[in-house]
Amino acid sequence: MESYLKMVMNPSKESVYRTLCLARATAVRLIAEYVKIQESKKRFQKIVNHFSKQKKFNKTVSVVNPYQETEKKYRDAIAELGWLFFTMLDEWQKYGASTAELRTFCNGCGSAWFKRISDSGTDFSSVVGAGYADYKETGDWLETIPEAPLSVCLREFFLYSILYTEHGKAAAKFALHSAFPELKDSFLYRCIDEDGNEFFVNQEGEVIS
Repeated sequence: MESYLKMVMNPSKESVYRTLCLARATAVRLIAEYVKIQESKKRFQKIVNHFSKQKKFNKTVSVVNPYQETEKKYRDAIAELGWLFFTMLDEWQKYGASTAELRTFCNGCGSAWFKRISDSGTDFSSVVGAGYADYKETGDWLETIPEAPLSVCLREFFLYSILYTEHGKAAAKFALHSAFPELKDSFLYRCIDEDGNEFFVNQEGEVIS
């Protein structure tokens, strides 16, 4: 908190960096706990599925996974940290942080993204968010691991924006239309009425049952 207050009241390259370090340490712990909760949720669901196959549960009874709500809270918190990283990385760059310093902040990861940018090029948030700059594993799929706190938090922030914000939905729609223009006429829009009923609408505004 002290680091954050200093950054707000007297922003500088050093104060922003301290805030980023504090956020990264927090993210590591949050992600580690989130992974444990996910594992507990899966174990519980596996038990439910096992007994369901043996018809131990009445089909009319809904079994609520006790870890589901906690999992969502942790995921939302990780997304909030993603927003902080998205904002503060660019602030750090604005106050004079170099690409070399960013690479050190990302634990010296040898991401190819660092080879494609200069100190006066891509925003830091784009380097880390799009390039998984602190993720040392190979492959296209980003696993949820505490060793890559920046990449995981930014991923959750982007996903939250796409799913729950108008700006994010519009950006995702534009990207989808740009990537697959031939499918534009086939897109359906998911809508929910005042009573909570879900329905779909096509490009002409017609309701699809």
